[in-house]
Amino acid sequence: MRTFAYVDGYNLFYGCLRGSLFKWLDLGELLRGILRVQDPASTLLGTRYFTSRVMPKFSPHGTKSEAAQLAYLRALDAQPDVHVTLGRYTAVKFRAMRFCRPPRADKRVATWRLEEKETDVSLAVSMYRDVALGLVDQIILVSNDSDLSPALRMIREDFPGVRIGLVIPSRSEGGTSGERAITE
Repeated sequence: MRTFAYVDGYNLFYGCLRGSLFKWLDLGELLRGILRVQDPASTLLGTRYFTSRVMPKFSPHGTKSEAAQLAYLRALDAQPDVHVTLGRYTAVKFRAMRFCRPPRADKRVATWRLEEKETDVSLAVSMYRDVALGLVDQIILVSNDSDLSPALRMIREDFPGVRIGLVIPSRSEGGTSGERAITE
C-alpha cells in the first residue's frame, strides 16, 4: 500500500519530544515500524515534514534553540524520502486579560502573541493534493491538531478508498515519550 506521512513538526515537538532525550527522532524508522505492525504490505514512499523556524528572541534558549532546530532540519533534508516545508511565525503585540478571579475584561496586560502561519494549511493542502493526484493509497498524519480535521474529513468523503492513519504525539502518564497509532 503506497503511503505518505505528513508530520506537524510543532505538534510533534511540543506534544512528545520537548524535554525528552528523543529530539533526534528518526521519523522514517518510526513510521516504517508503525506501518510494519499495521500492514506489512505498506510502503512508506515519503515523509512530508511541516514546521516554522524558531524565533530566537522569543525562545527560552535563544539562538541555541534555533541552531538545534536548523541542525535537525538539515538532517531531515539530507534524507531522500523526506521533504521539509517551512511556514513562518508572526509576533503580534496583544493586550491579554490579566489572570485574576473572577476574570475581568478591563484588567489587561501587554504581551506578545506568537502564531505559526501557513504550516497547517500547507500540510492539509499537501495531503489532499497527493490523494487527489492518486499518488497514495494511504496517508498517515502525525499531529494532534484539530485544525486538520476538516482536511481529513474531506479526504474521507471525496476518496473513500484511501486509508487514513493518525499518530498522536503525546506523553504517557509515566512521563516518557510515546505515540498512539490509530488507523481505520
